[in-house]
Amino acid sequence: MKKIVIVTRKMIMGGIEKALISMLESMPKDEYDVTVLVMANGEELIEGIPRHVKVKCLYGDEKSTIEKVWNNIKKGNFVSSLRIGWYTNLAKNAKTVYEQEMYHSKMLPLLDIEYDLAIAYHTPASFPVVYVMNNIKAKKN
Repeated sequence: MKKIVIVTRKMIMGGIEKALISMLESMPKDEYDVTVLVMANGEELIEGIPRHVKVKCLYGDEKSTIEKVWNNIKKGNFVSSLRIGWYTNLAKNAKTVYEQEMYHSKMLPLLDIEYDLAIAYHTPASFPVVYVMNNIKAKKN
């Protein structure tokens, strides 16, 4: 079974998102183990993703960076807290959108799972592209 990960921004009402759902529905579930990574939970089309597809939120359930830092401190993850704060500050002062997305991807840990295929399902030079390039181990990106 091939392991595939697809990274996208949000599952809001839109053409890109509807096309993703159609693609996921057409993929044979006995041939592919698919995970969709989204930046935020709770959008309109998240329920449209087929049940056999795993859906994970990259940023977690926190609604702000401060909340994310505080939750990491409470768990004793001081290094993660510092990394999130540091890269958030760098992202705020970034000169380009690409640079900003690069810093956002560095806030998140590298995935420890190796995939056969990693897909950035969004526009070029956006967060999914940068995240796939820097945080996911895959045979093909």
